[in-house]
Amino acid sequence: MADQELKLELEKYFNGIYEGKKDGLKIVFPIVKFLCEADKGNWVTSQKLEEYLTKNYPKWNSSKANLSQLWSQKITDTNEGAVLLKKLIRFKFRDRNSQDEDDSQIKDPKKGDIKTSYTLIESVKEVVKDFIKNSDYDVMGLIDGKQVSSPPFIGPLNIILYGPPGTGKTYNTINRALEIIGKDLNGSKERKPIKDLFDDKLKDGQIVFTTFHQSMTYEDFIEGIKPLPPEENEPVKYDVVDGIFKKLCDKASKDTGKKNYVLIIDEINRGNVSQIFGELITLIEEDKRSGKEEFLSVTLPYSNSKDKGPFSVPSNLYIIGTMNTADRSVEALDAALRRRFSFEEMPPKPVIIAEEGQLKDSKGILDGVSLPELLSTINSRIEKLLDKDHQIGHSYFMSVENEQDLYNAFTNKIIPLLQEYFFGDYGKIGLVLGKEFVKKKSDNITFAAFDYDDSVSQFESRVVYEILDINKNEFIRRVKTILSNEPK
Repeated sequence: MADQELKLELEKYFNGIYEGKKDGLKIVFPIVKFLCEADKGNWVTSQKLEEYLTKNYPKWNSSKANLSQLWSQKITDTNEGAVLLKKLIRFKFRDRNSQDEDDSQIKDPKKGDIKTSYTLIESVKEVVKDFIKNSDYDVMGLIDGKQVSSPPFIGPLNIILYGPPGTGKTYNTINRALEIIGKDLNGSKERKPIKDLFDDKLKDGQIVFTTFHQSMTYEDFIEGIKPLPPEENEPVKYDVVDGIFKKLCDKASKDTGKKNYVLIIDEINRGNVSQIFGELITLIEEDKRSGKEEFLSVTLPYSNSKDKGPFSVPSNLYIIGTMNTADRSVEALDAALRRRFSFEEMPPKPVIIAEEGQLKDSKGILDGVSLPELLSTINSRIEKLLDKDHQIGHSYFMSVENEQDLYNAFTNKIIPLLQEYFFGDYGKIGLVLGKEFVKKKSDNITFAAFDYDDSVSQFESRVVYEILDINKNEFIRRVKTILSNEPK
């Protein structure tokens, strides 16, 4: 386990996140494994453990969570992880000459008699045996230093999160990826520790993030012949270089512990999927993965020349894609892609503004304007004029704390997005926002003298609309008119 990840787990534990939770086992076992590996079977006294924690993890010391305080804490029986750690620290990481009655009267599981001295690993095994049935982890394998697989994840191997702009598709890929690799987020809404853990997994290579675009090719994604960094005074050389997907497949295949790996493809619909995936579009199907009954492999055109053998996609590799439906509808996707992915809609959720946004304390209300109601009203009108794929996501209002933030959200994001949706027909923006935001332009226009084949009268009668400049001092008043269809 990476030291940074262990540090995060320790800090979470000793900052009290474990209290009242039943996920403590998942926090304790990495600590146990780390200490077992460091100890190599020798005794670890309570003093040595506290010295280690104080030296390596400042929050252990700054939070004053020393061992004597931890021992005296009231820990509920339902908090399995806390009970386990308490036992490990209080009864197992002790001085060899400890005379604690509870500590000495432990039966040797091998001999069935009383044993007064235990090595660290023996102690850990004795304590955790009653908890094995409650854990998703291979506890004994973890303690013995074996590489342990990720907890089983129940869900599709290939999934696309789709929805209008601003509905949290990319945001949610982070949580989804961490859940796939076995990280129990416990419904945590604290974003920073989640993002920090995600960044660590990106560095480790267990999660890979990429974005499809019009220039993405098979050579970038699978493999291709590319120039190598030139040596000094040497000509440019070329070689077969693995792409993003093939590198991750190889890494997942070689992982004997069978941890789960995740590839996140943002904006998957913006690339030419058939060209990018090539022949591997078949192999990503769940029943075509290695180890499955209908397992298939293919010979790749470039690496085959280097005698690397057939290639297959491992079953411990998950693919998460995101798709902006304002760019392209699900129906317009490549048929091969649609057959091989599960689709999960991410619609706008106005209620999240009131529950998790910056204005959650006021239920999403700013100066008498209900932001959830405002979003719902705008989206219902857009759906009537266009479709639900071009609605506006709740994320545009999540960070709004004051009138200036709302003003910025409208002028910098919402109105430009509506201008894109209703390009060439700003009158429909007026139907969405009202006359306080859109007006008719003056009809006092004369055309230059010119022999035009069609009748000029058709243009003279055409109505042209424009977006009004918005005065900040009147902004809230104008926004309130959106919520009313009464003439002003």
